[in-house]
Amino acid sequence: MSVARSFGWKTLAAGERAIRIRAVGAIDELVGPRRVLCLGSRLVRQPPPTAADQALAEKMQDLSYWRSLCPELTISAQPAVPPLFRSDGDLSAALREGLAIEGYSKLNAGTGLPWSTDVRMLGHCAARLEANGWPPTFLLLYDQPWQMAHQLSELISAGTRGNRQVMDWFIFRISQQSDLWGAHRDRPAIRAEGTFKEDGLPKYNTVWIPLTDATTRNSCLMVLPLSADSGYFGEGDSSPSIPVSALQHVRALPCEAGSVVSFSHRLLHWGSSPERGSAEPPRVAMSFACADPSYESPCLPSCHLPFPEPSLRLALAAAQILRYHHNLASVQLGWSGLLYEVFRQQAHHFPAHFAAGIEKVH
Repeated sequence: MSVARSFGWKTLAAGERAIRIRAVGAIDELVGPRRVLCLGSRLVRQPPPTAADQALAEKMQDLSYWRSLCPELTISAQPAVPPLFRSDGDLSAALREGLAIEGYSKLNAGTGLPWSTDVRMLGHCAARLEANGWPPTFLLLYDQPWQMAHQLSELISAGTRGNRQVMDWFIFRISQQSDLWGAHRDRPAIRAEGTFKEDGLPKYNTVWIPLTDATTRNSCLMVLPLSADSGYFGEGDSSPSIPVSALQHVRALPCEAGSVVSFSHRLLHWGSSPERGSAEPPRVAMSFACADPSYESPCLPSCHLPFPEPSLRLALAAAQILRYHHNLASVQLGWSGLLYEVFRQQAHHFPAHFAAGIEKVH
C-alpha cells in the first residue's frame, strides 16, 4: 500500500528515495522513506542502527564540531554558575497569582530578570543549528540554556511552592513553513483532580522563554485562561476544543526576547501561525517543565543539575527530539536510528521508565 505525506518541504512515498538529509557539515545524502524520522504523528519503524549511524553518532560527540557551529557559546563540564534571580519579591508573587487565577503568568524581560547570557544570541545560534540540518533542540548541548534555567530555579520554586525542573526540554523555531502544534494541554490524558496543590497552584508547570521577540506577526503563545475554560479542571482530554462562546476570551501573549511565561499543565495553549509575508525573523523559544516531586520524576536524575555533563545533554536532546517527533515534519535531520544511537550510549544514566519510553518511540 502506498503511503504519501507532505513532509515539510518534500513529498514522501513508499518506495521512493525522497528526502535530502543535511547534517554534520559535509554529510549530504539521500535517504529512503523508511529512514525518515516521522510520518504525520507517528515514527516509522526503523531497523537497528547501521554502521553509518554509529559512526555519525560518534562524530556528534565531538564537541569541537559543535563549538565550531556556535563559537559564541560554550560547552564545558563545569560552567560558570550565574547568580540566581530573587525569589522573595514581586516576581514570585506574580507567578503564584497568575498560575492560581488564570493558569499562566507572564514576566516581562527586564523586570528583575538580569540574564547572564545574551538571549538574542541564543536565538541566532538556534537558527544556525537548523541551517546546518540540526533541530534547534540541540542547543541543549551548550551551557547557556542550562545557566538560564538555573537562574530561574529558585524563583520558579517559590512561585509554585516547590516545583523543580524535570529536564523535559524542547526548543522551537517557528517559520512560515513550520508545522505548528494545535491547541493542547501539556498533560491532557490525566484527570485534573489531584494534580493541584491545596492553594490551587499546579503540581506541573511549563516555563517558556522566547529567544527572539515573539509577536502576533511571527508567532506568539495563545492561551485560553482558566477563568474561561470549562474543561480546565475536568477529565483528561487529548483533543480539546474551544467553544464558540469562549473565543472572545482567547489571549495573545506577545513577548520581548528574555521574557518568561509559565503555565500549568492544564492550560489550553498553542502557538499562532506566522503572518504570511511578514518580514520579522522566525520566532525561537525554549521551554522546560517543572514539577512537584510527588507528581512527576525528572527525565534525568536531579543529581546532574544544574549542569549535566555534555554527553548527557547530547543524549537528552536526542531523546527529546524522538519524544516530540510530531513537531519535526519540516526538520531536515531525518533518521531516528542515529538519534536513538546517541541516546542509547548514555541510556544507563536515565531512569528505566524514561529509557523504555524512548526505545518504544524509536
